[in-house]
Amino acid sequence: MTNPPSIQRYLLPHERLITSHRMHPVMLLFPLGLLVSSLIAAGILTASDNQSLVVSVTWTIWGVILAYFLLKVLEWKHRWLAVTTHRIMQGGGTIFLTIMMIPFARATSVNIGRSTLGQMLGYASIRIETSSRDLTMEVEHLVYPEQVYLSILAQQYRNTPSVAPDDQASPQIN
Repeated sequence: MTNPPSIQRYLLPHERLITSHRMHPVMLLFPLGLLVSSLIAAGILTASDNQSLVVSVTWTIWGVILAYFLLKVLEWKHRWLAVTTHRIMQGGGTIFLTIMMIPFARATSVNIGRSTLGQMLGYASIRIETSSRDLTMEVEHLVYPEQVYLSILAQQYRNTPSVAPDDQASPQIN
């Protein structure tokens, strides 16, 4: 469990944090691939072309791609999902912080979806639907999705009476 310190300020006084997770670093795969491929392209273009304008434009474009990559890294660092005793919260953002929350009383469905790559690397998408069709929380690239799923279900059904073991639930025949 990775607990970003920013979560504590959003908890209510009577609320307790059950679990919290950052997103899987695989969400940085595309920006990293773009950064590396543009660096290789800029290096090849710089080595083959002696025109200073083309080289300076190439490296300026690479600088913009580097800034994009750093922004995505910051976005990944500040993005989290938390399950508390009363609600599910998702937060994140680099320039504008957004917090979304769904109380357990309104959550009706929790679904996990895993791609083949997600199965190999240990991440999944989780979708939480509510009784009103307007509010749905979709979290992609979530680490330990089974733990989050079980935490949500445990909190959602914590007031449900437990089922008796099989030998006590069925009538006894003498």
